[in-house]
Formats: sequence, structure tokens, C-alpha cells
Amino acid sequence: KDLGLPVRPGELMMLAGARELANEFAKGFSKGRPSHEDDPIGWFRYCTKALELMLTTTQYKIGLMIWTCIRQLSDGNPVGSVLPMRSAIEHYAVAVYLGDRLERAWDEVVKGSSSGKIPVDRLLKLEEQVARFLAGTKGTEEEATKWKEEWSQLGLDRAINLRSATETGLANDVLGFLYDFGSRVIHGERARGVELCPPTHEVYCRANLSRALLGLDLLVSIEYMPNTLRNGVAVLRKLQALARALAKPGANQTKILRTIAMARDKLIQGKHFTGSGTMDNPFVFAEGLEYYFAFYKLCEQLSLDTAQRTLVHSPSGRFFDAVPDKSGRLFYFAVPMEQFGSHQEGEV
Repeated sequence: KDLGLPVRPGELMMLAGARELANEFAKGFSKGRPSHEDDPIGWFRYCTKALELMLTTTQYKIGLMIWTCIRQLSDGNPVGSVLPMRSAIEHYAVAVYLGDRLERAWDEVVKGSSSGKIPVDRLLKLEEQVARFLAGTKGTEEEATKWKEEWSQLGLDRAINLRSATETGLANDVLGFLYDFGSRVIHGERARGVELCPPTHEVYCRANLSRALLGLDLLVSIEYMPNTLRNGVAVLRKLQALARALAKPGANQTKILRTIAMARDKLIQGKHFTGSGTMDNPFVFAEGLEYYFAFYKLCEQLSLDTAQRTLVHSPSGRFFDAVPDKSGRLFYFAVPMEQFGSHQEGEV
């Protein structure tokens, strides 16, 4: 049936990207999950790639449900529009819930890094959050993956408590009320035959379509959409920066981990960054520090106006973030090349 909106190329590209990432994950770790005892660096990379896969699939699923809802609204379907709206809200709630838990787990990893060694016990907790999302669903018929089997053997694939996730992610929120209504439709408590038949069907159908439209409007709004994967992506970028630094030949693991741990409170020149902030001598952050985390932290310390930040391409071919202070003086930050898409490993 023509629902008025053909499949968008973006949807197909997102699906292809998620599948490609899943294949890269499987091929990159063909021998399975590296031992956190024998190969901690490899295991660290494994956790990072798994988190990237989790965020990519979440982004695809939410986008898919949003456009399914749009198509059902276009068709005027009072039941078909509510179901994908509920599914999109549920994925949103789970993403926010896991993002918060990942952020807390990362904070524990940072605290544990002060010893100069990879805090295995704390990273295991972070890995568990990712495993619960990628492997926690039970009783399905899809092809079993190697990582799912291994996480199951390790007992890391406990199912996500959807009640806790939705109550936490949708607390005191309009989306929570819409989600509850969608649940009642699924369980046959609403949108029953008596409600969809004359003489009340026109009013009821309009009410259902209005609910679906409201849920859709909120999910794609500027207040909600950026919040969906914000914490998860922030943790991923920090993990990627740390994984790159630790994987370099001759990397001083102890120094890198202690640098990360000390950056929690304040960035110190000589330890966390070098340079004076001029174009000839820009600020450069220490290896292992995620660029945007360090960038905004240092800007706050120096009272720089990040709202006026501009990207500058110097005659030498380097890129800088230029940010003014209150007097208008510009400070320059050297932007690492991995921040650009063609150089970034696993951009979400």
C-alpha cells in the first residue's frame, strides 16, 4: 500500500552502515572477545567498538520508527500510528537510561585510572551496559553472534529492565504518558473494536492520530533529539581517544591513564595541554584526552566565549578552533585530524 512516503536513501544508508559496523566488529575480533587479563588493550578496543555498534543501531531504530509513524499518520491509521510512536519512545528512553549509566561507569573508570593501570573491574561494568543492549533480548530468532554467545557465557547479557528504563528515562514527561497509552493499545485496553466503530470512531481516530503526532513532534524537537544519544556518544568519543592513545607503539600507559584521571577537576598546563593559544603556538591537548571534553573545559577555565567559536584554516594547512575572550582576543586550539570524518574511526 502506498503510504505517501517512499523509503528514503538515508534510511537505507543507516541500515547499511549498521550492518557494515557489525561485520567490522565481527571481523576485527574474529577470535572473539579479547581477555581483559591477557590483552587489556585489545579488550579496551573491543568495548569501544561494541559501544559504537550500540549507538549506531539505536540511532537507526529510532529513525526507522519515526518514519514508520509518519507513514501511518499519512495513511490516517489510528492504531498503526500509535505503535511505532510507542516503539520510538521506548528506544529513546532506553538510550537515555543507558547513556546515564554509561556516563556514571566512565566516571568510575576515570577515577580508577589514577593508579596508572587500566581499571578492569570498572570497565567490566561499562561493558556490561553495552552487552545488555546488544545481547540482552531473549527468545528471538535472529542469527546468534559470537559476541552474544560470549557475553552470555560470562553472564553479562542480563535483559534490560524496561520498566526501570522507561520510568527513569521518561520521568515526569509527556512522552511517559504517551508511552503508557501506547502500551494500553498494544495490550488491547485501548483502540478496541467498540472504539473504532461508528458513531464514535471519527472522534476517537482523531484523538489517536493527535497523540501520535504529539509524540512524533516531541521526539524530533530540538529539546529531545540531541538528548537521545548525547551521553552515550560523549562516552564513546572519550573511549576512542583513550584507546587510540594506548594502542600507539611505545605508549606510556601509566602516564596517559594518570593524565586522564587528573583532568577531572582542572586542566594543568604542561600536563594536560601545551602552547600559549596563539596561531603560531596553539593549545594542544595531551594524548588520551578527548578533544571536545578538554576544549570546553579549558575554555571555561579561561572564560572564553565558545558561542563565538570559529574554525580557521591556516596557510600552513592546519585547522584551529578560534575562540575569543571577553576583550575580543582570539585563542587558538589545534584541532586533531581524527575529528574530521575521513580520519575518525567509527564516527556516529
